[in-house]
Amino acid sequence: MRSLALAAVVALGFSLGAFAADEAPRADAALEINGKTIRLTNALVVQSGNEEGLDDAAHLLVFLSDKPMPLQVAVGATTLRAQAWARANNVSAVVLRGDPAGKSAAGTASVLAAPGLEPGGFASLANTQGFSALRVAAGRASGTVSFGASSTLVKGSFDAPISAVPITQDLKDREAAESAPAKAYVAYMAALRKGDLKEAGRHATAARIKQVEDFRAQAGEMFKNMSKEIPDSASLAKSVRRVVVRGNLASVVLASKEVNELVREGDDWKID
Repeated sequence: MRSLALAAVVALGFSLGAFAADEAPRADAALEINGKTIRLTNALVVQSGNEEGLDDAAHLLVFLSDKPMPLQVAVGATTLRAQAWARANNVSAVVLRGDPAGKSAAGTASVLAAPGLEPGGFASLANTQGFSALRVAAGRASGTVSFGASSTLVKGSFDAPISAVPITQDLKDREAAESAPAKAYVAYMAALRKGDLKEAGRHATAARIKQVEDFRAQAGEMFKNMSKEIPDSASLAKSVRRVVVRGNLASVVLASKEVNELVREGDDWKID
């Protein structure tokens, strides 16, 4: 009886070990662009509920990259944070958008960063049969993908757990306008309106304020004219319709449907 019990424990141990290994994300894909082929061996999958209303519907987002991508940069209303991170860290990456329920094969692929891609440029590919055998179940997503033709092509397969991105706060109207992220956004814009980049820097990440400083250095007159067009603080506060918080990340949604993303640094919210 003891040997049977021991055998059962050993078998269970091997079974659990195999299951744990199976949980790891896997990708065997390639990006062909500008005459180069880049292997994409890392996968990160999140569900985007489109709470901010920027897209036409919710999406399954599949990030494929040649180096591991941290979850924090893949979270938010847009993929701009992921794109900025990939370009700053010389990572080649694409994001695929598919059916969150896995019922449709249609989807799109966007190249976030790759050798030879122009700064600020992007490549977007669509295919009504882009996802083959897409499966979304039990907190995991897998499938075979093929997007693009000729000079730009994304193809391969992935199998990865769907990373949890819970919404910790969802504020609307007055509550949203009085929230810390909204106040940080208004203070940042008020400083830009005055042309005070030192003050603006108190409400923005170092990377964001450097972008603004570089822009002013390169196009001073345009920066000055754009600053004059920024509404006053009271008008900006009244335009806040919703604030969506996901842990240390927040989105401030305006009446115009414009979305501004922030990150929490210590106790402060800053435009990212």
